[in-house]
Amino acid sequence: MRSTTSLRSRESLLVVVFGSHHVEHWFFVDPIRDFRLVGNFETLERRPLPPLNLLNPPLPDDGDPTPDAPPTLLITGAGGVRAKWVVEEWCGQCECLLLGDETDQSDDQADCLIRANLSVWDESWTAYFDEVDVVLHLAESPETTDDWSQLTLCDLDSSFNVLHAAAAAGVDRIILLSTPDVLGDQVVRESTATEAGSAPFAYFAPPPRPCSARAAVKWSLERLARSLSDAAGLNVVVLRVGPPIPSSRSSFLAAIRRAIEDPPEDPFQVWTLPGGDPPGD
Repeated sequence: MRSTTSLRSRESLLVVVFGSHHVEHWFFVDPIRDFRLVGNFETLERRPLPPLNLLNPPLPDDGDPTPDAPPTLLITGAGGVRAKWVVEEWCGQCECLLLGDETDQSDDQADCLIRANLSVWDESWTAYFDEVDVVLHLAESPETTDDWSQLTLCDLDSSFNVLHAAAAAGVDRIILLSTPDVLGDQVVRESTATEAGSAPFAYFAPPPRPCSARAAVKWSLERLARSLSDAAGLNVVVLRVGPPIPSSRSSFLAAIRRAIEDPPEDPFQVWTLPGGDPPGD
């Protein structure tokens, strides 16, 4: 077995390589005098240092900074309309992992599709959260359902697990879907600059008044996300979005891009998107 140890003084470095039963060889490096001594216990040889001084590597150039690497995305709800929009928009620009159950069809992304039952905590899928920067939690029950058994599995249990997995892994950000229905039939209007603050796609939202079981579940998930943001430092952007109709595609993708590339300073924000084009900056 071979092992290596080193002793460094202020101006030199001694490196000793041990064999199985003896000192195999050693070398002494003196960067100030630009030479090194290499030997074992029988020979001693003086050699010039190589051109590259590994003890004092050159400092990086102060020119243009290295551009940030593109983020790695984890997208749940692989078979959903919104997930397909995001895949079309982003997966040519960065690495994407898709989580979907056995009903999700995403053959064009089969190489990065991971089958998972999000309603059951399992390290076979939670481990992937350690490898990503941003989580887009787009898995949810159908827009029209008010069936509590489906809401419990597809929205409550799955979202609880995804939020906790994101917080435990320390991801940079999670984007969570909600619905304008948490506001009931109250009027949602475009925010003034003061009301919007740093939320570029915010509409003025009155206090919540969920008008359905699904809306009540979404409101509960918003509050859980807020709690994890406060307690665990999880950065969350909640998107209250309407049905995934074609006219809402540009608004939705614009909000996703802003949340990924130009995230808000506040660790928790809710952006309400009734549909159509996003308000101007």
